[in-house]
Order: sequence, then C-alpha cells, then structure tokens
Amino acid sequence: MFVDVESFKSWYLIPIGFFYLGQGFSLGSLVILLPQYMQRVLGVPTETEASTIAALMLIPWYLKIIFGILSDNVSIGKYGRRRPYLIISSVFAALGWFTLSLHRSASIGFILSGFSLALGSALSDSVLDAQSVEITPDTYTGRLQGVAWGSRGIGAGMAGYVSTTIVEIYGWSAMINFAGIFGVSIAIAASLLPQKETATSQSLLKGLKNIGEVYRRLGENRIWRVVYFVVSGIALAPVLLLTYIMSSDFNFTLVEIGSASLLFALGNGVGSYVMGMIFDHRDSRFRVKILNLITGLCFLTGFFFLYNVPREWMFIYLGLVGFGLGGYESFQLKVIQESSPDEFEGTAFSLWTSISNIGQIAIGAVLLTNLTELIGITFVQVSMLSLLPMGVAYYALTKFQSKRWTEFAG
Repeated sequence: MFVDVESFKSWYLIPIGFFYLGQGFSLGSLVILLPQYMQRVLGVPTETEASTIAALMLIPWYLKIIFGILSDNVSIGKYGRRRPYLIISSVFAALGWFTLSLHRSASIGFILSGFSLALGSALSDSVLDAQSVEITPDTYTGRLQGVAWGSRGIGAGMAGYVSTTIVEIYGWSAMINFAGIFGVSIAIAASLLPQKETATSQSLLKGLKNIGEVYRRLGENRIWRVVYFVVSGIALAPVLLLTYIMSSDFNFTLVEIGSASLLFALGNGVGSYVMGMIFDHRDSRFRVKILNLITGLCFLTGFFFLYNVPREWMFIYLGLVGFGLGGYESFQLKVIQESSPDEFEGTAFSLWTSISNIGQIAIGAVLLTNLTELIGITFVQVSMLSLLPMGVAYYALTKFQSKRWTEFAG
C-alpha cells in the first residue's frame, strides 16, 4: 500500500510506537546486560574493554546513512523501497541474535554475531526512520519523535526488568534468545505500514551524490548543524553508561538493575513525550534554555552521592536522568527531522543520526568510560561531564536556529 502525507492517519503512530518499543526491548537488553554478560560470563576484565567491544559490534549504527540511501533510492522490483529492506534486516537480526550466546569468549565470532544483529537493527531503524518521517506531516513532528524515543525508552525499561528476571530464572542464553524474538519480529511488523510511492528507482551512486546536495541545502550555517549533531550525540553518551552506574557505582544486583532500568525508562518515556508535545507547538530560545536547564539539573543531582544518601535516592536519580535524557533526545531528533529536505528526507535523516551515533557511541561512551580509569572518578561523576558538550551543542544550535526563534517571537 502506498500513501501520501495528506493521507496520514494518527493511528499510524501505533505500529511506529510498537516498532520502537520492541527495538527498545531488544537493544535495551544489550545496552543494559551485554556488558554484564561479557564480564560475568565471557571473562572480559574491565568496563573499558567491554565498551570498546560493544563499540565495534555497533559499527552498523554509524553507517545508517548507507542504509538510508538504499531505501530512499533503490526499489526492489514491485515491492517498493521500504518493505524488502525490512525483511532483509530481519534475516541479519535473526542470524546475529540466535548465534550470540553460542560463543564462549569475546572472540571474533562473538563480535561478528553482534555485528550481524546490529546490522539488522540499524537497517530496519534506518528504513522506518525514513518511512515514518516521509509519511508524517509537519504538525505531527514532535509527537512522532516523542512516540518513537519514548516507546524505545519504555521498551528498554521493560528489558531491564524482564530480561534480568529471565537471567535469574533461566540463564543468559534464554534472555538473549527471548530478546532476539523481539529484535526479529519488529521489522516484519513494520512492513505492514504504508509506504510513499516513488516515481523511479535510482542507483546507489545517485543516492551518494545526494549527500552533497543535502549538505548544501542546510544553508550558510550548515557547519554548525553538523557540530550540533556530533556534540549533542556526545551529550547523550551517559545512556550507554547506565549499566556501569548501576553495577559499579551502586553495586546493584541483577534484580535491582531491572527495577532501576524500569524507572529510568519510565522517566525517559515521559520526558520524550512531554517535550515532544511542547515543541510541537512552538520553538523558542526560552523553551530550549529550559530544556537544557532541566536536563542539566537532572544530571547534577549526582552531586548528592558525595554524601551519605539513602539507597532509595539511587533509584530516584536514575528516573530523573531518564526524564532529562528523554526530553533532550526527543528535541534533538526534531532538529534532525527539520534539517532533512523533503525530497531527501530519508537520506538526510539517516546521515544526521549516523553522525549523532558516532558522537554518542564511538566518541562519547568510549571517552567517558576511559576517563573513569584515567582520573579515578565514578560513572555518576563522569556522566556530569556531559554538561560540557550540552553547552557546546546549545551554542551551535543558536547559530542556525536563531532566525526561526525570531520568527516565532514576532
């Protein structure tokens, strides 16, 4: 079924939300528990090594632009340029998920299994990012990103609770395979969404040439947009430190990790949806300042851990940080969508999210994890350093959004 923006139905947000919920559950199981699995089962000695291995496995997430170009430009027969890639992604995801637990060490085979499941998830994410952006009118932009990121966050929270329970009762292999069922099935479910009809199928080379056009259309302040995408990604790196905060700083058991992850995810989902609704109505310098202030204050509550605080505060802290990061990510995705020209929307969205992923995973998470060892601070304390890239990101944002804010003020 093909559809135009004018034919958009609000219920499309339901299958979109389901996709990101399932993605959050499957990938959340990895983000929260894979470092624990590598250290407890595979014998990886340090958090730094575990982060480096995870960064290698997640390379496909840095290459989302290639998948975006493919699904934007290259149709597969009469089936279009979205659904076939969703089916292909489910094959890669199945291969990776259902072989991951077969390895007995953090070997090349283990990394390749992780690479395959990351390839499947990144491909399906690129396709649905492009497809949902393509069929969604501007009046739903904030809600779309709020539903997407909020559902992903809630799925991650469910993963923390359900997956840790499965590990406690049935073991690590059962947890990995259960999460894999979600990782594979969501791409198949997403293929039921309508896709926008395109007149012709272009070549991959033509799609690569479109990157230059996308960059040119950003205008005279385009370099500041790229800086914003990278640095705001680095500011979101504490999401990937969540498992280390809970295990190393707070000494949580697996059951406590599950409960705390659920609180983090609930805060994340509420923050995403609330900020999505707020920024659907109007952007302004004041509202963006408030967003950054709220996110910053959520992180700064970590200063309380310099004192002897009740254990319950650890759970409250994770809920607050989830709320702040959820709102911040929702707004970042809104900026990314608005920076994607209509005719190249899928390609541009994949390009900017690829750049953000590099900032978050390859730069931010690895850098912050290494800093804990180099200067001897906790993961809670190093997470507060994300306020620095957050400030730089805000400065970059003012360089290309100030005209838009002025128009709203007028």
